Amino acid sequence: MVTFLLVFTLSVLQPITDLRGFDTPNDAGGNITLTWESPDSGKVMLEIFRSQSPLEGYQKVGSVLSSRREFVDTSALDGIKYYYYVVSIGEDGKTDRSEILGPVSSAPQWFNTKRWNVLIILILLIIIFFIFIRLAKREQEHIFARYLD
Repeated sequence: MVTFLLVFTLSVLQPITDLRGFDTPNDAGGNITLTWESPDSGKVMLEIFRSQSPLEGYQKVGSVLSSRREFVDTSALDGIKYYYYVVSIGEDGKTDRSEILGPVSSAPQWFNTKRWNVLIILILLIIIFFIFIRLAKREQEHIFARYLD
């Protein structure tokens, strides 16, 4: 007699963990970056939801493949506090929701820290400008313009 042994592996859908949100650095505002850790357990897609209240009014703001670990919400308004959660969607259509994150808000930054070279060049040009003004003032008494008849 032949015995068949069937082994089923149940893929347990696990929610994402360590959901973090912060104002996107070096931007003009209106962006909130979300990052997370995602155990590889049969997820196909992640959907991101946002609300201004932690209890109700959540709307989908985007979706990413499960291999991604970051999402940038580019539709946020500066100064408004938002709450987020992420829904994991499995291969079989099952879903699991993360904990609610928030409040998180965006704000514009005055200076882009990736552009220090522009600031240094600007300061050097201003210094050179004032050096030439001083030199022109010193040389003023040596300049002779001929008399007009």
